[in-house]
Amino acid sequence: MEDNTAAELVCGDQVKLSLGGVVAADVHLTGGSVELTSRCLRAKSFPIDAGSGTDNVCRALVRRGEATAIVTATGPAPSLAARRKLVQSAHVVSTQTTAVLRIIRNLAVFNCLIIVAMGVMRITMRCPQPR
Repeated sequence: MEDNTAAELVCGDQVKLSLGGVVAADVHLTGGSVELTSRCLRAKSFPIDAGSGTDNVCRALVRRGEATAIVTATGPAPSLAARRKLVQSAHVVSTQTTAVLRIIRNLAVFNCLIIVAMGVMRITMRCPQPR
């Protein structure tokens, strides 16, 4: 267990999590117990009691305790990247969006019909030119 910076961490490294430290990678806790403040998915932080066997505590601040862990993934917010990809791939169209798109489509069709009707009226109501 060396004192490595986040950039030097690789999968399989054993790290020590202690008070005030930030978990810079995804880890699997192998010993000890810590309380973490995590902001992985929500803007508001929430405390997590993590003990041996806990996974994926990226970007969390150690508020209490000490533990040892094995690095399971590195990089810029490793578990966040996977979660972000899942959220972006989920295409849920809201009923509001559907209603707005339906209104826009109907207005476009109505406008086209008005333009065609005006063109037909202009052609059929043409006044004869005096000779």
